[in-house]
Amino acid sequence: MMTRRTFRILLALAEGPAHGYGIRGRVEERTDGAVKPGSGGPPRRFYALTDRGRASLRAELRRMEEAVTLARSLDLLPERS
Repeated sequence: MMTRRTFRILLALAEGPAHGYGIRGRVEERTDGAVKPGSGGPPRRFYALTDRGRASLRAELRRMEEAVTLARSLDLLPERS
């Protein structure tokens, strides 16, 4: 299982390459400021999602999907409307 911060950073990079500040902005925006990934790297350095990162993100999403499916079957989460 990956950390919440790593998961959010990979999701941000799935939108496309970004510099550290841009990644931080995407993460903070999508979590309403609840996740703050830090200052990022050196200014103007761009990051992109690698094949390994994409595979890790997909594996984590599958794990989460299985957990949500189980939670719904136990009536812990409502069905989507």
